[in-house]
Amino acid sequence: MQSYHEALPIYKVVMDVAVRVDAVVQRFAKGQKRRLAYLFERPVVRESEPEQAK
Repeated sequence: MQSYHEALPIYKVVMDVAVRVDAVVQRFAKGQKRRLAYLFERPVVRESEPEQAK
């Protein structure tokens, strides 16, 4: 049974984009995949937030 949000047109568009991005990433070399993983796992520090004291 489908959820309500699965019937929305935007849901289909987002899923189509996700499938295309996945297909592109599958063709990347291992080093490129690791670099992407590194970039996306790092916490984002905004300039307006004070840095934590070490």
